[in-house]
Amino acid sequence: MIVQEEEEDDSIPFEDHLNKYKTNNTMVGIDVSKWQGNVDFNAAKDAGIEFVIMRIGSQRSPSEEIDMDVRFKEYYKAAKEVGLNIGVYVYNTAISKEDGIKTAKWVMKELNGDKLDFPIAYDWESWTNFMNYKISLHTLSETYLAFEKELQSNGYDAMLYSSKFYLENVWMNYENSKVWLAHYTSKTDYEGDYMMWQMTSLAKINGITENTVDIDIL
Repeated sequence: MIVQEEEEDDSIPFEDHLNKYKTNNTMVGIDVSKWQGNVDFNAAKDAGIEFVIMRIGSQRSPSEEIDMDVRFKEYYKAAKEVGLNIGVYVYNTAISKEDGIKTAKWVMKELNGDKLDFPIAYDWESWTNFMNYKISLHTLSETYLAFEKELQSNGYDAMLYSSKFYLENVWMNYENSKVWLAHYTSKTDYEGDYMMWQMTSLAKINGITENTVDIDIL
């Protein structure tokens, strides 16, 4: 997901994160996409993960359609079978309120009525193309809020995924929204409210051998 110019942990076994961050008030999980390859969710659960957030789809540019992650259905079925809590995120390049609504409708169509354990996460990271898209920061934020409103009107909830820098300097009017914070550090100093914290992308865990994986603290 996010590539940040921030100091990341060296690759650390998942159990080290679990021992450090698991308390009576937290849950520890992972987020995955096709880049994690073959995932043994039973082994990952045995290692201690309690939830998984998986990419349901991605969009490369505003002019292109959202494509389902090629591993989503496989991941969803396997994680469900072993009893993990499940959430989804959609990587998108929406540039208008209409696009935000369209993105929400696409996710709901693909879920086909399935309920989730977490709000649906909105992942917008096209900062290098922002000027080419000819939109304002206000419009970008309104686009997320349109996505959120469309989901809430249909029985789902939403959360905004973004890094500490962009939450503090770019996104607007999300004070009443749920936030999934990306801040790759051992202790975040983000002062806003957030429900989930993605704290590293470099964890190693049983069940995932093709790549490292993101760790999330609920």
